[in-house]
Amino acid sequence: MQAIPNKTSEFKGISGASLKWIAMITMIIDHFGVGILTPMMEAGNLSTFDYASVYTAYTISRSVGRLAFPIFCFLLVEGFFHTSNVTKYATRLAVFAVISEVPFNLVIDQTFWNLGFQNVFFTLFIGLVTIWAMSKVENQFLKLLPVLLGVVVAELLHTDYGAFGVLLIAVLYQYRQLRLWQSIIGGLMVAWEITAPISFVLTYYYNGLKGRYNAKWLYWIYPVHLFIFGLIGRAILN
Repeated sequence: MQAIPNKTSEFKGISGASLKWIAMITMIIDHFGVGILTPMMEAGNLSTFDYASVYTAYTISRSVGRLAFPIFCFLLVEGFFHTSNVTKYATRLAVFAVISEVPFNLVIDQTFWNLGFQNVFFTLFIGLVTIWAMSKVENQFLKLLPVLLGVVVAELLHTDYGAFGVLLIAVLYQYRQLRLWQSIIGGLMVAWEITAPISFVLTYYYNGLKGRYNAKWLYWIYPVHLFIFGLIGRAILN
């Protein structure tokens, strides 16, 4: 007798919610390395053995964290196509960019104010505006103009990932209808960070489904965890 296939065991792809959680968790691990392990090494009160252990943990955390940003860029592009209100989407990114700036500064250099480096929400906001502008232009060559402008603005504001981040978002937008090429080109663009291309293996299997998550709650994870890590790092150094 022929066995009946177990359809419940079939792989059905990865939902948007799952990708968001993967990005969030890897991001938090990355920021733990920057916000807490880095101050521990800079404090100068570790033994040789302890320093080596902390440095190893730091290296692992940063390697894991390389998956986060490419996934966030991919989800931003998908969010652009699925949102019913781009203006509201952009406004939310802008608001959280402002909210997150002090927590971001605390993690980066244990200060409350630093105009020399802006958080990733600024990059995502600029990236969203860039692909929105690209969507309004039919000529493929002229689409380069909003990309160039977005890249310049990101560099002038010194946003996290800067020009590269905006360019990555634009490329993922341009190749959105060609998932395999989107994944290959995206993976090559981030290959300078050895673990980062893994993110595009995950996004390749995105099934187009939103999944279950509380969007507003996920937005707050970024500034809240940065603020906590920043205060801990500041206490370590002081």
